[in-house]
Amino acid sequence: MKKVDNKAFEILPVRLMISLGILIIISVFFTIGISNYLIMNTETQMKSQCDQLLSQLYSLKTNGIPRNLSSPHQIEGSKRSIDFYIPDNLNFIAFGVDPSFDKNGELSSGLDENGEVICYQVKNSDKQIIWLKNDIFIREGEKKNGTWSINENGEGFIIDSIGEMTLTFELVKDNQGEYILIHANDNIDA
Repeated sequence: MKKVDNKAFEILPVRLMISLGILIIISVFFTIGISNYLIMNTETQMKSQCDQLLSQLYSLKTNGIPRNLSSPHQIEGSKRSIDFYIPDNLNFIAFGVDPSFDKNGELSSGLDENGEVICYQVKNSDKQIIWLKNDIFIREGEKKNGTWSINENGEGFIIDSIGEMTLTFELVKDNQGEYILIHANDNIDA
């Protein structure tokens, strides 16, 4: 009769625990790696979209013809329509405002630096701020009597939803100067 090796039975649970520990460590590193990849991928995607937008805005400001807001029947100013894809791990993208300036977690509208900023933040990452040059002042639009004008509160525009959208930017002017008007309203109070 063969003798049973009891020592092997005692070592088996230890080997099982070591194997499970190694699998857990590998899983944790894999999860952290995937999370970091998704953050970097979204930031790269948003930077690329913002670079394309900046190119269009600088072209609009340099070569465009503004619509005079004080003349209600004047033809439209020069426009650019830009497609955006907002990923699900983006907290917000804002034009003309840093909506989380006080970092309390709530988004608030208004204007920062007279609307010369684009700001976005990916979840679990730092906020990215792009300062605009060449006197580009962005304003949220408001449609009145079938015509887009500057929101009476003089706010920036914030997107905090996901998906694909097309934004239209129009060059306008009033007695104060020229602005880039976004044909959209975000319903976020100052």
